[in-house]
Amino acid sequence: MYKRVLVPLDGSKLAEDILPLAQRLSRAFDIPLHLLTVIQQDAVAAARAAGSDARKQAAQNAQDYLRGVSAQVSHRVG
Repeated sequence: MYKRVLVPLDGSKLAEDILPLAQRLSRAFDIPLHLLTVIQQDAVAAARAAGSDARKQAAQNAQDYLRGVSAQVSHRVG
């Protein structure tokens, strides 16, 4: 039936409010929960203009955000 739960996140509390429901679905169907975020287009354009270091920093910020949310989700499960 279902293979995974995908939660798109934009950094807002409103987007994160779905996490408890997503966790329940993940547990109920015994499927993995995936978190997704994107680097905004204007951030990518600014990163290109500033060079690869800015692009790497934007990617690092996105990864840090997802790690933080993931830790919160894991904490609630445990």
